[in-house]
Amino acid sequence: MLESNQEGYRTLGWIMNKSEQGLFLVVADEPVQKEMVEIYRNGTAGIYDYRRHPGAYSFRDLQEWAIGLPETRTCMIANFHLAIQDEDSLKRLNFSRGVKNCC
Repeated sequence: MLESNQEGYRTLGWIMNKSEQGLFLVVADEPVQKEMVEIYRNGTAGIYDYRRHPGAYSFRDLQEWAIGLPETRTCMIANFHLAIQDEDSLKRLNFSRGVKNCC
């Protein structure tokens, strides 16, 4: 881990350990995302990686995945940019942002 990333990891750790609920977006380049997946893969976070599950964004797919992890408090989505490749995917994302009680 680069020293310049330490503050970001401290913040992420606080969110994972102290927050009760919410959607938090971590914006990072692909090498940092890969590092984050390696760090948190065997921890308490569920990780959905669009590199391993290619396809367009679908709220239903993510919801079903998250429901399958009932003991998981934190869900991470890696390489999300790969899921938003066209206007339809962007529209689905914007529509689903208004959905309540999703996870």
